Amino acid sequence: MPIFKRLITRLIRLERLYKQLIVYLNDCIISLLCLWFAYSIRYELFRLPLENEIITYFIAVLIFTIVFLYFKIYQVIHQYLGLSTLRKIIIATLISGVFFTITLFIFQFDLVPRSVGIIYCVLFLITILLSRIITIYLVSEFVNVVNVKNVLIYGLGENAINASKVLERSIKYNLRGFIDYKSTNHGKLINNVSIYRPEQLESLIERHNINSIIIALENTSSELINEVIQEVESFNVEIKKIPKNFSVLGEAASLSDFKELDIGDLIDRKISIRNDKLDNISKKIVFVSGAGGSIGSEICREIIFHEPSVIILFDHSEFNLYTIEGELLERISNKNLKIKIISCLGDIRDKKTVENTFTKHNPDIIFHVAAYKHVPIVENNITEAITNNVLGTKNLVTLALKFKIQNFTLISTDKAVRPTNIMGATKRLAELLIHAISKSKELNTNNINFSIIRFGNVLGSSGSVVPLFYKQINEGGPITLTDEKMTRYFMTIREAAILVLQSTLLQSDNEIFVLDMGMPIKILDLAKKMIKLSGLTEKNKDNPNGNIEIKITGLRPGEKLYEELIVDNNMKKTDRPHILKAREKIVKYNEIIELIDEISNFAESSDIRKIKSILMNEIIGYRPKDNEV
Repeated sequence: MPIFKRLITRLIRLERLYKQLIVYLNDCIISLLCLWFAYSIRYELFRLPLENEIITYFIAVLIFTIVFLYFKIYQVIHQYLGLSTLRKIIIATLISGVFFTITLFIFQFDLVPRSVGIIYCVLFLITILLSRIITIYLVSEFVNVVNVKNVLIYGLGENAINASKVLERSIKYNLRGFIDYKSTNHGKLINNVSIYRPEQLESLIERHNINSIIIALENTSSELINEVIQEVESFNVEIKKIPKNFSVLGEAASLSDFKELDIGDLIDRKISIRNDKLDNISKKIVFVSGAGGSIGSEICREIIFHEPSVIILFDHSEFNLYTIEGELLERISNKNLKIKIISCLGDIRDKKTVENTFTKHNPDIIFHVAAYKHVPIVENNITEAITNNVLGTKNLVTLALKFKIQNFTLISTDKAVRPTNIMGATKRLAELLIHAISKSKELNTNNINFSIIRFGNVLGSSGSVVPLFYKQINEGGPITLTDEKMTRYFMTIREAAILVLQSTLLQSDNEIFVLDMGMPIKILDLAKKMIKLSGLTEKNKDNPNGNIEIKITGLRPGEKLYEELIVDNNMKKTDRPHILKAREKIVKYNEIIELIDEISNFAESSDIRKIKSILMNEIIGYRPKDNEV
């Protein structure tokens, strides 16, 4: 038996093309043997094929080959065994048998009885099915390389039933039960699979050695997923969820459509954000810089809800602009809204392009989102960060004054507080510029409502840590973490976008608006949780045989262990829930513009040392060597 097991293991580990060839040769042998046996049954005599019969053997092989290739039998045989796959094999086998029989009737080969075709058809169908069933039995019974997982489906709607059909087609999963809240369903069966109560979850995991839980509720909420996570976290059970469009996929649905948990599911956030309709945006012309980015595009999506007359999408990336424009137009069409979308390809550093856009479309409201924000990349591209994050902001705010914009909102970052990196320092300088202009009676003669809104990491933005960790887990590790003490604030990208829009209702004095980000999250704990919820174990000194190692790589240039949201500890509530305000010292416009002009000159000559020395001014507070806090 060990030799037999090793042989099957080697066959399974062959490249896919070789396995397909072996199965095809197996089918050729079955076809030839079945036809020989059909002749033997017809003549009641076992003998070698006669010369006039040999051509029928070639015809039988040719016909089933063409039919099986048409039905793509060899593309699924090693991956699936379920009713749909068996149905496909039966149909393909019957068609090939019928075609062979018809061929015998049409050509009437000498001394070849037509009944041989009918006998062959029956024998071929039975033998092909048996060969498939035996193959799957050998794989599942004798070889561990398949790693069959015992699964529970959490839910009992259309998504859950579709998920069960996908699992049924796979040899890698064994469905052990459904979890449902309705007491009337408890104890019943669906396709011979039992339905259980949620309270039985832990006992089911232990009793059936559950490896994976698929959350397939019709309306999956992060709160519910968090409840399930808390129940099963100690069991190292893999948790996945069904996407919203899963039921639409129908027969096309596959295992690859099951989604990993996102960070919104992984962290326990108690904040609930309401998207109230805003009259100050309705019927207005809204300009969004960086409209194609992760945050800018989400702000555009939320703006639609408030029904402005025009949204001007401004971005330097043609692809990003094309993508968000198409999505917004589809949403507007589906909701029968009268909102005009204008896509403007340009760079905020090019003042003339921005001015031409303003002249042509005359916006009422500006959301300035465009910025270079990836810390390690910005550290190596300092002059680009200066021209984009600082001079680009200066261009926009200068034109806002000229065109008498009603409302100007700068999207800032927690990295601007006591900055230790170039990205944070440039955003701090942009904050100070907006602050100074908003309070200058000589400049802000039209009382434009300038506001700055500061927040930390948003879930789902470009560069988010969760997709990176999942990628590293799927590749077998290690998970790379810069420091085991590192913490970060997190908020969903939609929550941030809604609060940004709501902040336009607030009048800024000498405050900076700060979003309530909840409690900071320890990144090491997040990494450990993700390993557990992938059904794996951490590899460390206490568990050298674990699956995934967490490797500490050290802080990158400009990176902090802890992020802050305010300069001084003077946070207060505003009239809007989850939007706080922090009073900060106002720096005179002349001082700020002098710094910006000086830094602009050194940016032109790419004098990095001079740029850094200016940013280390007390007003900006850049401290590149302070990597602690």
